[in-house]
Amino acid sequence: MNFARRQILQNTALGAGIALGTLPSQTLPLHALTSVIRPTPHEWSNDAVTASWLGHSSILLNMHGKIILCDPVLFTKIGIRFLGTTIGIQRVTPPALRVEEVPKPDLIVLSHGHMDHCDYPTLEALATRYPHAIDVVCAYNTKDIVDDLPWRSVQEMDWGQSLTIHDMTLSAFQVRHFGWRFPWEPDRRKGQRKTGRSFNSVVLQSRDKRVLFGGDTAMCDYFKVIGERFDKIDLACMPIGAYNPWVDVHCNPEEAVQMALHAKASVIAPMHCNTFKQSQESMNEPIPRFVAAMQTTSARIAWTRIGETVVI
Repeated sequence: MNFARRQILQNTALGAGIALGTLPSQTLPLHALTSVIRPTPHEWSNDAVTASWLGHSSILLNMHGKIILCDPVLFTKIGIRFLGTTIGIQRVTPPALRVEEVPKPDLIVLSHGHMDHCDYPTLEALATRYPHAIDVVCAYNTKDIVDDLPWRSVQEMDWGQSLTIHDMTLSAFQVRHFGWRFPWEPDRRKGQRKTGRSFNSVVLQSRDKRVLFGGDTAMCDYFKVIGERFDKIDLACMPIGAYNPWVDVHCNPEEAVQMALHAKASVIAPMHCNTFKQSQESMNEPIPRFVAAMQTTSARIAWTRIGETVVI
């Protein structure tokens, strides 16, 4: 492969993973990172709602006996697969669970098509391990990324739509982000409302409990729509990293807390940090800023370390 071709592939992989533009992967000393805890989902009760942070934006949920996996990214790199390898960003911290340790998901939720949220190798591994046994719900105009894999079903949800699956109701909402997986693709951020790839936040409701999976977003008023729609959100998983200099597509920790409060969240969980070096802020910065921002609210912190678990 010549240098020009390799450079195009690298730039595309980084662009899809971090937002707009490219940044080099960096190796940080271990003491600069929060440690990883190993969750024990086989011990979780099926009579409650339990959630654990597997790293980056990968969230494992047990909602009254149904296992949901949101934006699973569980391998060492994100990026473009080429000639049997992945060209892209190296993981700095390991996932809290390996693919083979994740309990069989009943449902996988994909917020949008970016490679750090819709990781084909992880999805392929899960579909191969549990063929025709997992349902997938994804954003509008993103089904084609994954529908060649052996799922039980694949459904798209557009902004304002709801669907019922596994005795749960899922509702999709708009966020402030962008959708292309490759720069030349149609994207709703470009004004291509019907043909462009979309990007969601999703509220999952089981019985009287609601979990908001915030996906990826910059600061916006869209979470107020969620607060107007529901009387409460029991747990809001919100992205807090990759904001410097990508403020137009990624919120900072204080903004993440503010948007979760707009949605009426009583427990807030940080994500999209401490896993990949995607931007210029230190990897040690987002969590302390998030903790400080939470001191001014009545909401509770779900976790501060990868692998921690919360029951709601």
